[in-house]
Amino acid sequence: MSNNWLIFVPCDPQFHPREEDIAVALNYLRELAPRANDITVESDGSVNLFHAGSNFETVSCPTCGAKISREGWIAALEEAWESRFEDLSIITPCCSSDTSLNDLNYDMPMAFGRFALELSNPRIGHIPDVQRKRLEQILKTPLKIVWKQL
Repeated sequence: MSNNWLIFVPCDPQFHPREEDIAVALNYLRELAPRANDITVESDGSVNLFHAGSNFETVSCPTCGAKISREGWIAALEEAWESRFEDLSIITPCCSSDTSLNDLNYDMPMAFGRFALELSNPRIGHIPDVQRKRLEQILKTPLKIVWKQL
């Protein structure tokens, strides 16, 4: 049996919400997913990769749409790791576009950030836009949604 996580990550990798907003967001998520195994705050002060786990298949350029090889993506990821993900910049191999690892098109979304809210085995399906927008209002930032499976 696989485990699933629903992860909310600010679009800006450097963003960290206020503690009082986090508390309100946690209460809201408990209402949305009362059967989740756990709801946690991930925030260790550094930028982390919130990946899709076994859901990950492909990544492509946000400028021209060309697929980026897994090897090329891993090489860029390793280079960014040297800066502890403080520098996510990448020049795409396809069209030499200056972009960010955070802004690449992942077949299943992934995100980089200093902060995330993670629901383990949330036992809910699709997140309606109205609920995502409400969570964004609470945290005062746009969010990426990552579905991780292991």
